[in-house]
Amino acid sequence: RSVMDFYKIPLSELIVVHDDLDIDFGKFKIQTGIGPKVHNGVNSIEDHMGSKEFVRVRIGINDPQAREVGFSGEEFVLQNFTEAQLTCLTEDIFPEINNELIK
Repeated sequence: RSVMDFYKIPLSELIVVHDDLDIDFGKFKIQTGIGPKVHNGVNSIEDHMGSKEFVRVRIGINDPQAREVGFSGEEFVLQNFTEAQLTCLTEDIFPEINNELIK
């Protein structure tokens, strides 16, 4: 918020990119003012900005095959990618990125 205030950047110029368990792995949505039901990082940004009206690039991480029974959302998002997820990321979603950056 301090940087935005210093440079007089309007909230309409803020773009937040974040993971989202409400969206399937490898999919994404770009929306304004709409986000996951629970996301501590996004909630913090909303609190500091005093508004929910900023652009969000919501990147899906929901992968029922990789999510073990009983894992909370917080536990799941802190795990490393599975081999299948890494393959999807490096071959299908971000083929132009150096694969070492993703691992």
